[in-house]
Amino acid sequence: MRLLTEVEKLKKQMSANATKLPLGIECFMDEKDVSSSMCRADYEQICASLFQRVEVVLQKCLDDSSKIFIFCPIKISPIHYTDRICCFNRT
Repeated sequence: MRLLTEVEKLKKQMSANATKLPLGIECFMDEKDVSSSMCRADYEQICASLFQRVEVVLQKCLDDSSKIFIFCPIKISPIHYTDRICCFNRT
């Protein structure tokens, strides 16, 4: 649980900062402390394949929506970010 909590905290900090941010967990395993750092570019590189998979799904959703919204099709170009909050999405 400590790892998950610290990683979530780091992820939130990276959304606002592009600089290298610290990650530290006290007494993680066998009373040993763990410390490291990560920047947003490293995170994006690690998650690049996941982002590509999500983009394919989003593109399909937008293509399908153009069948419904004939007079006002939605395109991916004006979308800058997407947040997933619980089971709802905010764009």
